[in-house]
Amino acid sequence: MAILNAQENIETSTIWASDVQLCQRYGVSRCTVWRWAKEGRLPPPVKIGPSITRWRLSEVIEKLER
Repeated sequence: MAILNAQENIETSTIWASDVQLCQRYGVSRCTVWRWAKEGRLPPPVKIGPSITRWRLSEVIEKLER
């Protein structure tokens, strides 16, 4: 999977990121991503299918990078 990087000219509000993609972006394990979500360090994930959970990348960036 590709590592997601925010770029000034790309609107990230509609980009969905998986836990694996967030792991790659922030250099942490999947357990850490889910722990951050549980602790409220990440916005709540969105269930977009029976076995598909994603985060809005713009919300993650807002929480972790600003």
